[in-house]
Amino acid sequence: MSFETNPNWREVGAVAPGDIVHLKFSQSYLYKVKVIVRGVDEEWITGDVDCLFDWYDGSQLTGSSVYAELGPSLRFQPHLIFRVIKERDARS
Repeated sequence: MSFETNPNWREVGAVAPGDIVHLKFSQSYLYKVKVIVRGVDEEWITGDVDCLFDWYDGSQLTGSSVYAELGPSLRFQPHLIFRVIKERDARS
């Protein structure tokens, strides 16, 4: 798997369980991976893959083999996060 690092990751803000984060995944194509955060500790974040999007036009992808490669859940570090949507904002 090849996730890209966000050079400005410190600016995206703190992450908490229930938040939604966007990761950038590349595999001869760029994908936005929407993840619902389940847990956060000092170094690692765990979450469930919710859906995939084309990184450039935002269209949702279904039936992609990338889903199989990613699996239903991910464990990743904060420098891979490109966007945080706080739980309270996601519900509205």
